[in-house]
Amino acid sequence: MEKKSLNIVLFYNNLPSGGVCRVICEICKRLLERGHRLTCYNPEKNATVSSFLKRYGATVISHGAPSYFNALAIRPYFLNPWAAAGIFLKRSLLYDHLCRQLAHQIDAASFDVAWIEKCCFVSSTFLLKHLRTTKVYYCQEPWRDAYEGQAHLAGYKLCGVTGKLAAWGENCKLNLRRIIDRKNACSADMILANSKYSQGYIAKAYGVSSEVCYLGVDNEFFHPMSLERKNFILSVGRIEKRKRHDLLIESLGHMPEKNRPQAVVVASRDSSARRLELEALAREHGVHLIIKLGISDGELVQLYNEATCVFYGAMREPFGLVALEAMACGTPIIAVREGGLQESVVDGKTGFLVNPEPEDCADAIRKIFADQNLQGKFSEAGIKHVASSWTWDHAATRFENYLYDAVNEQMQKKSNKGIKCK
Repeated sequence: MEKKSLNIVLFYNNLPSGGVCRVICEICKRLLERGHRLTCYNPEKNATVSSFLKRYGATVISHGAPSYFNALAIRPYFLNPWAAAGIFLKRSLLYDHLCRQLAHQIDAASFDVAWIEKCCFVSSTFLLKHLRTTKVYYCQEPWRDAYEGQAHLAGYKLCGVTGKLAAWGENCKLNLRRIIDRKNACSADMILANSKYSQGYIAKAYGVSSEVCYLGVDNEFFHPMSLERKNFILSVGRIEKRKRHDLLIESLGHMPEKNRPQAVVVASRDSSARRLELEALAREHGVHLIIKLGISDGELVQLYNEATCVFYGAMREPFGLVALEAMACGTPIIAVREGGLQESVVDGKTGFLVNPEPEDCADAIRKIFADQNLQGKFSEAGIKHVASSWTWDHAATRFENYLYDAVNEQMQKKSNKGIKCK
């Protein structure tokens, strides 16, 4: 179709902290700057994204979709997952009803295309199945807890009658989440994945195809500052098991003490129990650990520029914005050979891809800290690599083209319906 400006509606609910909020803000900003109209249906409690979008000219409408809730502290113990499953079902029905009402409202407004983001409550929102407007679902990743449920059950004492009842209740809840998630996701006209790894996960979880639409980084904000590199290695991400900050600590413990750099962990928030575990692990391995919470983006850029290298060990990360941010700042990256990181980090050119084993990680750390020429080589290559195809301008163009493709495809389907064979 002709590249006219689009009238876009964006819906999201209960975004996870971190990269998804940045994805929405960066892509919306560029779509608005390119002349598209954007209306955002924003949760009542989320002011951060809505204030950003308003600043660039988007229309923001609040909705009252339910929020994610934590496990209930109900006794006796085995009733906890059953109560959580019951409350989840009740809230799901209410959410479904709300999405049906919102769908009528959105369809009546004659938008060209609806951009739907992941929801932390049911992953794929009920709005997908009710909307008649062309729907593009940007699925950053299917809900891992629902599709990797056996690992999720590890926290239950699976012994005796009460343990089995608890596991059974948790399984019922996970099965319910999977059924809802799959049905809603399969109602999309187009699903976008942020990497080839995510594309494969979506095919496995939903049984449908998707298109790869890579994310990006703001290389004007994340940029080299010509600061003196300091003797520490940086790890960025929430303090939780999946981010594997412990792998960095164990890896440093494999290095001789005289050559062992400090470890600096940056997170938006932490679990006090998990933080205590990391600090105990650092003491055990003789690692000087510094944890920084809730720092500004400007402080993060400075840390990227002061670190000798960045370590990113997140478990099966679907994409990994941290790797792009590090490379944009000219900082060598060491990333695990998993998930979408294999698609953005060029092994041996912009950094190292390593197996998630302490010995392999320690070897990569030693090589970078011992060789300033290698640091310079990785730094220069990383900056060029990001500038060539991994900026938010590139990402917004890819996303914009997929919106046009979705609208064009739906128009073609409607046109074909009107053709009568003789």
